[in-house]
Amino acid sequence: MPERTQHTPPTITHPSGLVFRVISADSYTARMSRDQHQLVMDDGRTWTVGQPIGWHGTAAAWRADEKAHRTQPDEALRQTHAAALHNLVGSLAHNIADYLTETRPTDRIIEASRKYLASSYAKDNATHDKAYAAELGAALLRLLPAPRLTETRGEYALRIRAIVGKTHV
Repeated sequence: MPERTQHTPPTITHPSGLVFRVISADSYTARMSRDQHQLVMDDGRTWTVGQPIGWHGTAAAWRADEKAHRTQPDEALRQTHAAALHNLVGSLAHNIADYLTETRPTDRIIEASRKYLASSYAKDNATHDKAYAAELGAALLRLLPAPRLTETRGEYALRIRAIVGKTHV
């Protein structure tokens, strides 16, 4: 990463003379920047640049492969989001197990049902945010095991409860 003094934010310069403020690639500011595109800077490396929301007249640059330290607020936000997602996934898995136990528990469970239930429960719990619904659905699919060939919905519900009990205490 470019050098900086103690009191100035780090910057990187484009061959045209434009100066960009360097930010962490995994920061909220980078994720929410508008007009993101790639530029080759004076250092010969490709950087992602964009216009952070609320930074009038100042553009930012970041590199995903740079080892960057998260700021305390970014790290706190990431940890809070991860904990909330973890808790919600456990709760939804329990709800899915309850549904499978109450609705035709002796019928066979198939992979398509697993995928449908994960997607449906995720969408129902993230109605206004498609990206969060996709993240939630993916997390549910990671938690829910693949159904066994002759497994019933009731047996599958027991396995879900056992997994959730081990991972969501």
